[in-house]
Amino acid sequence: MNGRDRIPLTGVCAFFGLWLVVLLSSTGCTTASLRRMPLESPGRLEIDAIPAAYEAYDTVCVGTDPIVYCSGGKRPERIGHVLGAYQEYAMQLTARGTRTRKHDEMLRDATTLMQEAFDARYLDAVEFDVHMNTRDAEASAVLVLHHEPHWESLPKWPLAQGFLQNDRNSLRVLLASFFARYHQQQKRLYIELKAPEGCRAIAAPPGATCRRIAGEVAAALVSHGEVLGSDWRSIVLVSFSTQMLEAVYEALPTALRTRIDYLLIVGSASRLLSTVASRKGWVAPFSDKQRHWMVKTPWLTGVWYSPRAMRDFPRLIADVNVQRVDATLPCLDVGISVYLQQVNKFLRDMERTWKDELDQATLPTCGPQQQHTPAIVRSLIFDIDSRR
Repeated sequence: MNGRDRIPLTGVCAFFGLWLVVLLSSTGCTTASLRRMPLESPGRLEIDAIPAAYEAYDTVCVGTDPIVYCSGGKRPERIGHVLGAYQEYAMQLTARGTRTRKHDEMLRDATTLMQEAFDARYLDAVEFDVHMNTRDAEASAVLVLHHEPHWESLPKWPLAQGFLQNDRNSLRVLLASFFARYHQQQKRLYIELKAPEGCRAIAAPPGATCRRIAGEVAAALVSHGEVLGSDWRSIVLVSFSTQMLEAVYEALPTALRTRIDYLLIVGSASRLLSTVASRKGWVAPFSDKQRHWMVKTPWLTGVWYSPRAMRDFPRLIADVNVQRVDATLPCLDVGISVYLQQVNKFLRDMERTWKDELDQATLPTCGPQQQHTPAIVRSLIFDIDSRR
């Protein structure tokens, strides 16, 4: 396709998040055009439209004939992607300073974003990403940041130092704020463990790099062990990396391991789409190795996916859960990222893939109500546009 024939990019090439689904042949998007995209998610919620905007998504679980079954037949848990403010969240550190997704002047520290998400945005939980500098033998801080920095260059970037020096961008301070107030409100934190090089082998034992990061994450959690040991399970560890999940599980004291949930993020099986998505952070293409790991890992409690990345996911999770039930393991719960589709398209796709295309005779029995369903859908993950 030549330059004169390309379809305009506005509204066509918009993308955001862990899964970028772009049909290159039909949109005319080139490598250069991908770099110029505005990074807006088509299913984002305008801040002035919430909480009413959530209600349309709640219909996936409620009513006389719900599309999916949620825990107890109630509405799904509402999770704010990247601390519920994707325009204000720190994406990367560069020579030009701390960059957000699009509007750098809106940057806020991580702890403040969490507090505003819970106090003003009607969210049950928030998701955020963590990194640690494993290139520096003295480093121990776990940072809340989307992209892994170029650690060797950081000392040369004075404009990025403000982020590093602000404790409110650390996992330690964010956890202290959370447990002081929001745990007792039965809120939840979804901590995405980003996987550096050396932690990306599927279903392989974690190596030294993974274990070092895991040790610091586990230590931050253990410092709140008394609260973590209560009935409310407020911490969820999330990753594309089976090695990172396994490393933190093994680093935690035995008494706390079962007080935390563990979710594997599953992406597209297309290597092309996974490679494009990995420009914003490593995304593992889905494979049989991941499927087998989901079946056999007893402490894994759930998975996350995007309908844009994996359209046949309901069949996959039904098959996985049948095998887990046969092995006397509990079914895996499911979280669904909704922000890559507008709500009407999302609900139509849910109706088709979760109900119309499934053979009811082959469904597992999941949940305390012994429902015949591919899985219990626990949560929906939203992008909230906080610009006014």
